[in-house]
Amino acid sequence: MVDWTKKEILLPIRNLEDMYPRGVKYYKENYNELLKEAKGKKENIDFKVYVNFKTKTDYIMWSKVKALKNDLKARIEAYQKTHKEIPTSIWVNKPKNTANIKKDPAWMKNKYILAVAKTIGSWRNGKEFVEKIRAYAKKKGGMYKYYLNSRLAGTQKEIEGLTNGLLGNCVDWSQLAYAIFKIMGYAVNYVQWACTNVSHLTVEVKELISKGYDVVDLAAIVDANSRRYEIGEHWCSNVRVATNPNWMFEKGAVI
Repeated sequence: MVDWTKKEILLPIRNLEDMYPRGVKYYKENYNELLKEAKGKKENIDFKVYVNFKTKTDYIMWSKVKALKNDLKARIEAYQKTHKEIPTSIWVNKPKNTANIKKDPAWMKNKYILAVAKTIGSWRNGKEFVEKIRAYAKKKGGMYKYYLNSRLAGTQKEIEGLTNGLLGNCVDWSQLAYAIFKIMGYAVNYVQWACTNVSHLTVEVKELISKGYDVVDLAAIVDANSRRYEIGEHWCSNVRVATNPNWMFEKGAVI
């Protein structure tokens, strides 16, 4: 769990808009207990507000959430005046030197990205996406399921599978990874590996953490019964059966 209160970090505006009413509700429902903790001083009442209520991995203190909310309208107007577009994130604390700060990448507004972010929390690059998936799966007690002959028909089905817990085997997780990395602008391949009795599927992503292709095995990453798998590691052997096997590109398989 990470405290964002004093960090120089971008907070998606949609998260702030969700955090504020949750904070107000908690304040009202627990006022007497909070006042007691603050030793009777109303102005000292403070508590954690999760950035994403589902994942509960990061938080901002209520006093900071209120300050951000009160300042939000003015900051949005100032941004629009300068950049001629609506911002999607705000700084929790502005960096001292913002000369090289980049705007939110365009893919962050993609409907599929927004749908996944609503479940696991927002991310700004491929590595962060993998870690968000890892954290979400850990919170759920693991999300790998073994079964054969599965292929979801389309990106929306993959996202629905993530949110309703139906994603399970290596094909499912590789489909989700392929779609998300593609939307983010990465070059991505499916990779089929030799395994005991069956084969195993992962993706490989160009220049994710190295100058070449890096394997991402989301099935291994979300499995509660496996050791911690990092980017570049995968289940089964290192014998590559196929790159981008034809059966993964049948109609409706990927975006």
